[in-house]
Amino acid sequence: MRAFVAVDLPSNGPTGPAEPAPSAPPHFTVLFLGEVPDARVARFAQALSTRVRSLPPFALALGDVGAFPSNDRPRVVFRRVSVGAESLERLASVSRAVAASEGLPFDGRPFVPHLTILRVRRPQDEGRARRLLEEPPTEGEPWMVNEVLVKESRLGPSGPVHRVVQRCPLVGAGVPG
Repeated sequence: MRAFVAVDLPSNGPTGPAEPAPSAPPHFTVLFLGEVPDARVARFAQALSTRVRSLPPFALALGDVGAFPSNDRPRVVFRRVSVGAESLERLASVSRAVAASEGLPFDGRPFVPHLTILRVRRPQDEGRARRLLEEPPTEGEPWMVNEVLVKESRLGPSGPVHRVVQRCPLVGAGVPG
């Protein structure tokens, strides 16, 4: 299965200034695993659930707009994280440690907390990217993150379809993990 670790946005939460593509539910990708046999994903998900259980829930809020590789040459337009970036980084670090302990390969580039809102794939996307990058900075309202999700992504003609494989609750400090 094509697997990844994510934190979802609340269904009623604002992502403005642009909504992510409808085929890709709004989420923060904490760790992308890629194609992994189902049994290995199940073992990884169980191990991750055990490890993150001791982490406390945290507040998360969206910040202003940026682009990879740069605002001058946008290929991916995203919302930064204004509240909770350190907690997302901790989830990424724990997820990587669990993947490594399970012998699963993953992208070793530094984790950058962000919410993708546009991938520039066609010439008309470039104009839209420029408009998004020119909008005044906005701060989103914070919401509480109580779980991290292991998800499957199936690619289809209309884009990816995601399915939750395992919910991994964040219970808090003092819980054995």
